[in-house]
Amino acid sequence: MDNTDYMVTSLNKVPTLTLVGDIQGMSHDVYKLLSFNLNFMDGRVLQGFAKLKWQGDGSLQWVKKNFKLKTYVDDSCQTKLKFKPLADWASNNEFNLKANYMDLTHARNITNAKLFARMTATRSNVDETLLHSINFSQIQGFPIHLLVNGKSQGLYTLNTGKNSILFNMDKSSLTQASVEAAQYNDTTRFITANPKFDGTDFTVEFPDIMTDSIKNSFINLMNFVNVSNPSAFRADQDQYLDVNSVIDFGLFSNVIEDTDMNVKNAMYVTYDGKKWMMVPYDLDTSWALQWDGKSLQNVDQDLFNFQGNQLLQKTFESNQDLVYRRYHDLRTGILRADNIINAFKNFMKHVGETQYENDLDIWPSLPSQSLTGMAQLQYAIYKRLEVVDQQIEKHFGGGRSFITPNYVKNSDAKFDLTDWKTVGTFYRTSFSTSINNGSMGIGCWTTGLKENTWSHIESKQILIQGPNDCPVVSFGGKILVSSGVSLTDEDFIGISIRFRDSNQKEISNVTVAADKTLIDFPQMLKAENIKTPQGTSWIQFEFNFSRNGHAILTQPQLNFTPTLGQYSSCD
Repeated sequence: MDNTDYMVTSLNKVPTLTLVGDIQGMSHDVYKLLSFNLNFMDGRVLQGFAKLKWQGDGSLQWVKKNFKLKTYVDDSCQTKLKFKPLADWASNNEFNLKANYMDLTHARNITNAKLFARMTATRSNVDETLLHSINFSQIQGFPIHLLVNGKSQGLYTLNTGKNSILFNMDKSSLTQASVEAAQYNDTTRFITANPKFDGTDFTVEFPDIMTDSIKNSFINLMNFVNVSNPSAFRADQDQYLDVNSVIDFGLFSNVIEDTDMNVKNAMYVTYDGKKWMMVPYDLDTSWALQWDGKSLQNVDQDLFNFQGNQLLQKTFESNQDLVYRRYHDLRTGILRADNIINAFKNFMKHVGETQYENDLDIWPSLPSQSLTGMAQLQYAIYKRLEVVDQQIEKHFGGGRSFITPNYVKNSDAKFDLTDWKTVGTFYRTSFSTSINNGSMGIGCWTTGLKENTWSHIESKQILIQGPNDCPVVSFGGKILVSSGVSLTDEDFIGISIRFRDSNQKEISNVTVAADKTLIDFPQMLKAENIKTPQGTSWIQFEFNFSRNGHAILTQPQLNFTPTLGQYSSCD
């Protein structure tokens, strides 16, 4: 018995797909006709003919190819052979055979898709057509053993493809479409609004020919993102966007650390020709594994700038209360570490060690073989969730309502912007990347200082009636560090509160520093449950600078409570 015969008889934990035929000349654009035999674990056997070609984009360079598979009853391919591989799948004749070359576990794409489908099932106001789609338009798949002309190709997964069945779309509809960002450029980042749908910017996954009305609808979305400040964005967003889907997409891409889907590979779907939703598709660059499988990413990455995707950025800036609430809902259930870890364990146990070892025997150069596995996944999942928990607090802490920035002492005493004193080159400003465009913020720009200086803007002091009463204090504010000035280790940007006695002598202070590496994105700084020092008569809030920088502060807040209260404006 040769090695191939042994593998055919012993590798029986997963279904086996056998393809026979001439594959010479096959490419990304050229199909070849083969016969196929699919043996399921429940005893079913499916036979017929198949068109097969290479599938994918960046993966075309790899020796173990992905394939697109179309099944037919006859060798003339006149009659489609539609079937349901599993009971919870839709009947179809188009599938992808995924090599998962960069992911030794083969688990990331399918398991991540299952997680996002579960997220969609808990989302409010899901589109009716999406509700009727199989798996909420997320791919389905299962591991198989693939043989081509009697030779084992190792472990693959049989996946659903990107087509009308996946998205539950009707080919006769004039209002349904799905497009995918094919490149990383200013258009696919929604910075410019003159999209091409020929692969230069986007590809059209459905329909075959995109109508002018659908094109105009997408351009209207891009123009809305382009011209809307966050205040106008929130007011009009529901005309153009399924906001809940965008929030889920952005949260999910950050949690799984997918650096390959926020711009290029992002999917945009509409069912009514007016409102667009975001749907994740390419999910293997995740849980620290790089897109080529050759290295691991740092789990501490902050990806909430969404690689410059303005649609995601403005949705998150304009809906911080919704983002905060949704994230914490997900973290108590679907995105609990144990739930995610167990989902990956179940997939890998289903594959079985024999299949993994056979795959490595056939493909000994698999790039991630020494990098990933269940132990690496478990570590990355646990640590990444810890990191994103902190980032959510930093960027969206408190889930503050969308309101006009102003200075708030507490519920019964409020200061407005006339109650600030400046020491340095500060100014009041309106800025497009604040939480509310057009509302007042406080900015500072200092450059080229050779000596350390301490520019700051300070609030009017708050009188403490009983110096020995020692109230508890919490304070915070949103800082946006601009990319206009390069910063060094010696530069500082932050907020603080000062505790002074009756003679105006400082007793102590508490300072919170901004992350200088986080550019052009609001970050929430706060410190809570601070015990006021004995002898304090006055408390003062400050926005602090030293040396170089350009940053803007909004929503400065100080409360005499253990935690920051709900933000409210002075109006």
